[in-house]
Amino acid sequence: MPDGFIPVDAVRCVPDTKGAVVSEERLSGDYAPLLKALAIPSERGGEMNCLDYADTPLELWLINAQGQAINVTWPTDNCEHLMPATATALEALSVRESKLITATGGAS
Repeated sequence: MPDGFIPVDAVRCVPDTKGAVVSEERLSGDYAPLLKALAIPSERGGEMNCLDYADTPLELWLINAQGQAINVTWPTDNCEHLMPATATALEALSVRESKLITATGGAS
């Protein structure tokens, strides 16, 4: 997160199972828990006794009052699994607007 970047909006992109449609969700609520979760550093190295599954983070963008947007990186553990604090913080936000985007780029 760049210094001084204060988000006033959050956008989460959720693909359907076939990847042909993405739901663009604008989220509202208290962003402080989300920012705290995103500030957790990803783990590197250490003992690795990893379960064999892959996590796929959703696209997440934060937007400031000037309309500048950043695509944030979800923190991961040393097995490259997503740390749960980010998902928990996102669940606490509410979807205030949602639209479907097709693979051809058009909104529906």
